[in-house]
Amino acid sequence: MKNLLLLLCLSLSLSSPVFADKAYDYYQQGNYKLAAIEWTKQAKKGSPYAQNRMGEFYRSGKGVTKDLKEAIYWFKESANQDYARAQLHLGWAYYYGKGVTKNYNQALYWWREAMNGKDAEANVEARYWIGLAYYDTQEFYNASVMFKPIANGGAGSIITITRAQYMLGLMYERGEYFDENIEIAKRWYTKASLSEDKKSAQALKRIKNSEKSKEAQAKFDEVKKKAKIAEQKRLAKIAETKRKVEIAEQKRLAKIAETKRQSEIAEKNRLARITKVAKELEIAKQKRIGIKAYREKNYDLAKEELLPVAKSGDTDSQYLLGRIAADISLDNKLALYWYEKVVYRGNIETHWRIADIYSKGGYGVLKNPRKAFNSYKILARNGNSKAQHKLGLLYLKGDGVEESLREASYWVQKSFDNDGNKDAEKTWNRYKLWNH
Repeated sequence: MKNLLLLLCLSLSLSSPVFADKAYDYYQQGNYKLAAIEWTKQAKKGSPYAQNRMGEFYRSGKGVTKDLKEAIYWFKESANQDYARAQLHLGWAYYYGKGVTKNYNQALYWWREAMNGKDAEANVEARYWIGLAYYDTQEFYNASVMFKPIANGGAGSIITITRAQYMLGLMYERGEYFDENIEIAKRWYTKASLSEDKKSAQALKRIKNSEKSKEAQAKFDEVKKKAKIAEQKRLAKIAETKRKVEIAEQKRLAKIAETKRQSEIAEKNRLARITKVAKELEIAKQKRIGIKAYREKNYDLAKEELLPVAKSGDTDSQYLLGRIAADISLDNKLALYWYEKVVYRGNIETHWRIADIYSKGGYGVLKNPRKAFNSYKILARNGNSKAQHKLGLLYLKGDGVEESLREASYWVQKSFDNDGNKDAEKTWNRYKLWNH
């Protein structure tokens, strides 16, 4: 893109209006030094044309020592007088950072100034440069808006028109803003190549070679596809024959394996039954010995025999181990462990022992009136008259539960109604619970 812009800059200087003065004569003769002297005089007098020429001289080093900053100075002097070609040069300098710090916005500012000026050819070239800037920043829609009017012809130079045509071709080829369309791209490249634009000619050649390559590849792929299909059919036939043989062999082996599996299952089931019966007999034996030892107060033997039975899920053994832990070993924590397994399996009465432990606390367990209350409540809901009376007393005292005479009245009455509990009757009368 930089080479393209440089070429456009040269076109600007060559297409400047011809002044019938010494400077121009010297320039035509190739005597750039004398031309620079004459144009410097005119530039200092305020001629925007001469100022622009001096900017070009300082930029290229013709007739003067090359000095980009000095070039920028003269371009600005000329551009500030609305000289369109100096504005174009200044935009180029800002865009590429030649003699000034790169500034995209300043570049666009000066190009737009040129685009809106009275120089028709400079207007078109400024539009092209703005389009190129948009293209470089991938603002493809804005770029297309700039390029299209130029590409369709107008007041611009041939080189500007052909370059715009090339850019539209490139955008269609790459699918930049426009949908990718090689045919439209070729049309724009062809228009540009008629003006001997080398890049467009190269693009057309590239597309042609690509199309030929695709066509050749398509033919090769078709031949390859047919060969592949034929090979697949041959291999499929071989595979089908092999598959049938394998299926027959698999069926034979499966039949043998199934017979063997059924035999193994039968043997496994037989051994499992023998093992289960033996284990049940052993458990039953251990349970008998453990219960007998417990009754004979041989607690060490009882624990030894009942432990494996309890682990198998026997609630009787679990209950007895809980009793031994609570009453003999004085280990309420262990007792609770076994009692909770028993109640989990539906032995409601064991809640009395759980409630007793939590009511008193000690031996590894903290006193917990709330948990004691919960156990009494389970018993009470299951119709236990004593538990119902106990629950009424707990509500009276607010022990483990919020004090409630209404609840106390409910449970004490329920206890008495249940089996004529004398203790419940006494509590009823003592606290005059009929008032609640």
